[in-house]
Amino acid sequence: MPPLYLRKTPFCVQKTGTTSDGPNSFDMLTPLEQWVEKSKAPEEIIASHSTNGKVDRTRPLCPYPQVAKYKGTGSTDEASNFACSAP
Repeated sequence: MPPLYLRKTPFCVQKTGTTSDGPNSFDMLTPLEQWVEKSKAPEEIIASHSTNGKVDRTRPLCPYPQVAKYKGTGSTDEASNFACSAP
């Protein structure tokens, strides 16, 4: 059995249970299938936020203790402009 990984999902749900402006939608099933069936643990999982059915923000979910850090260029609403790295 593969080792256990923890992924933190910041800004997904507020204490009231309502969603925030942060990325709050992500597919965990596909990466889990790849991990179990092909022994390929995900390096990152992309989460998204939508407004009126249109994706307006994406961010990587990184394996703990790594965090998504802005690369310094490009839109802060695009996951490709972030990298998983040590805090």
